[in-house]
Amino acid sequence: MTNMEPQSSTSNTLEGSPTVLIVGAGLARLLLGIYPEEAMIPYQIFEHASEIKPLGLRCALARNFWKRMSQTEKAIRQEELMACLISQI
Repeated sequence: MTNMEPQSSTSNTLEGSPTVLIVGAGLARLLLGIYPEEAMIPYQIFEHASEIKPLGLRCALARNFWKRMSQTEKAIRQEELMACLISQI
């Protein structure tokens, strides 16, 4: 049996929103947690490891990582806008 302790969002959330489950607390998963937090969607992050251990690896981000993150954020914002507009029709 694994010891998976959820980390939940604590901010005000949109009532009736589904809960987003993020499995793993690595860099990518933690960054992924930014989006439901900003959108006030309830979420939980689960991690299998019971403690943080050094892996002996360096964390290096690609030169264009932040540019791609910005593009991803813009795409999400556009999708949210389209969903809002469609819901008003």
